Amino acid sequence: MPTYLMTWNSRDASAWPQMSRDAEVVASGGKPQMLWRCGHSKTIHKGDSLLLFRQGTDPKGVIGTAVAISDWEAYESGGPKQPSRTKNRVHIQIESLVNPDIDDLLTVSQMTAGGVAGVKWNVQESGTRIPDDDAKRIVELWLPKSTVILDSADLAGIEGELRLHLVRHRKRERRLRDAAIAAALKKYGALVCEVPRCNFDFLVRYGELGRAFAHVHHIAKLADRTHPTETRVSELKVVCANCHAMIHRGNENRDMDTLIPILRR
Repeated sequence: MPTYLMTWNSRDASAWPQMSRDAEVVASGGKPQMLWRCGHSKTIHKGDSLLLFRQGTDPKGVIGTAVAISDWEAYESGGPKQPSRTKNRVHIQIESLVNPDIDDLLTVSQMTAGGVAGVKWNVQESGTRIPDDDAKRIVELWLPKSTVILDSADLAGIEGELRLHLVRHRKRERRLRDAAIAAALKKYGALVCEVPRCNFDFLVRYGELGRAFAHVHHIAKLADRTHPTETRVSELKVVCANCHAMIHRGNENRDMDTLIPILRR
């Protein structure tokens, strides 16, 4: 399938609130759909791959990936001075999307340094086809900025071609994680799971392999935040992988104190 560059001008402030909300939906595992203008392009068809590209303010770069879920269509875009003016648009499904106010996009300089040489980035309208080799390389460079789900249920075949579905996770500050682990070590003298009645210790169970390893749990779920907010170390807890999975099973955020039942004899 061909790949097309779909531009979004970051100077258009009215468009960003919806994009920001869509980034939140994608961060939670959703795949929002929307209409995207493609200028005068008449070559985009259902199933084509799309790279979402931020123009306007710096840094410019790829902010997401999508797939066309319709062929291109014409629509009236004219105003009072040009009532009969028409342009084209396409229905898309977003597969990955970052909020550049929070997360890192894939910049033009990074793509150039990574061997992408045949793409004109200064185009003003969407719908420019990207050479296949460049498209493949861009996706390879994009993967580290998203979490790739490799389960077979998350791979979709389109006429024999496998399409990777990407899910973004919010940026978590490394210094906060390190501070939470340091606080737990100081408090307990060991890196043990803080869920009451668990106390699992990776070092005790796995030896040196488990030294300094643990999950860090946000008491207030990040996906519930509507905008970037400060996180304090006191809002983080050191937990084991099992407890962390049970806390969030079914997309919940269960209370740590009641997660493991008190056994009554």
